[in-house]
Amino acid sequence: MRTHLSLKKYLRTMAAVLLFCTILFTSGCGILSNLITEPAGSESSSESSKPEKESESSKPEMSENSKESEESKEESSESETEEAPEEDPSISLHNLRQAMTETTNLFAVAYIGFNPVEDPHEIYDFVEQCTPQLWQNLPFLSAIPSENFVGDGYGELYCIVPADPNATVAINRGTWDSAGETTYNEVVYRSESGDPIYLHCNSTGFEPDMQITITDSNGNTVVWYPMLDDTRHTAQLLTDDGNELIHDFTPYAESLAILYHAMEESGWTQPTAEDLLDTCWRLEDYIISSDCYATYLLTFNEGTLYVRWNDGIDEEDHEYPDAAWELTYENGFAVLTIDFREFAGIMRYNLLINDELELLYTSVDASSGALPPNMKQETLSRDLLKVSFENAVG
Repeated sequence: MRTHLSLKKYLRTMAAVLLFCTILFTSGCGILSNLITEPAGSESSSESSKPEKESESSKPEMSENSKESEESKEESSESETEEAPEEDPSISLHNLRQAMTETTNLFAVAYIGFNPVEDPHEIYDFVEQCTPQLWQNLPFLSAIPSENFVGDGYGELYCIVPADPNATVAINRGTWDSAGETTYNEVVYRSESGDPIYLHCNSTGFEPDMQITITDSNGNTVVWYPMLDDTRHTAQLLTDDGNELIHDFTPYAESLAILYHAMEESGWTQPTAEDLLDTCWRLEDYIISSDCYATYLLTFNEGTLYVRWNDGIDEEDHEYPDAAWELTYENGFAVLTIDFREFAGIMRYNLLINDELELLYTSVDASSGALPPNMKQETLSRDLLKVSFENAVG
């Protein structure tokens, strides 16, 4: 019995010794490994294990930073959420309508541009491309639903907004009979809500080809035929007292700037005063109604501009001999300022010249939307051909 107990005690002792040796061996290998892999001058093995512990202990700090970052993102997201109502499309729409309160305006209109017949752009893309600043400032432009897209999808594009959100809107298409008479009987669009619409029209060369009738809640009615006037502005309607019925929010200056910079990208450059001094520039137009040619001539002298034109009808030259001119550079544009004095006042035009210095581009005056007086206007700009003094007439 005693022998059996001694044997058991012996076995327990040996097991403890083996366990101790195993632990000691394992620790020794770990220390030896650290000594081998650490470069000279490193800390002791006991401290070499600290980076792992510090790395582990640093995890909560990283997590804390991440948490702060996430909290910051959440706060930013909450801040954006709080500011979101300012970007609500209905706010910009409301503000536009507010601009028409206590006025005689029954609706607002913006001319966006001519969407090509051959390859028309999708409306949202076209509006953003033609009027990017307007698109950014008026978020409701991107919220007009497709059911309020009226017309064939190409041609002149207008955005129309009734002043009264409860106004009724009726749009009919015009047809021409053999006698040239126009009737607007084809129903294109009907609405009782006064929602904003996009309207494509005037794509065939016959204009206007649409008729819009808007009636507000008080029974006030306006009938408008969407088109551009002689100065390439949207055609205005007036009350009997001469007050405007249309609020025009077309960004004319923005449209001119986009056209100007597009021409610069295609190779046109800004002229210098030396490019213009002692030069003649001539424009010739064929007038279908009178079957004749109208001419327009600009001659730049030292400090004065000589203007002569012939409308081709009375075959007589008309002139304005002593307008003052100055070329300046403002906000990325070469600006020609002409003082026509009592004849037409001061007008300003953006200028570009081609590489050969043979063509002169002039835009309309940004404030009035007009080209130089008596110059035939078909677009927002014209190109004049440089001519010698000997060939200035004819």
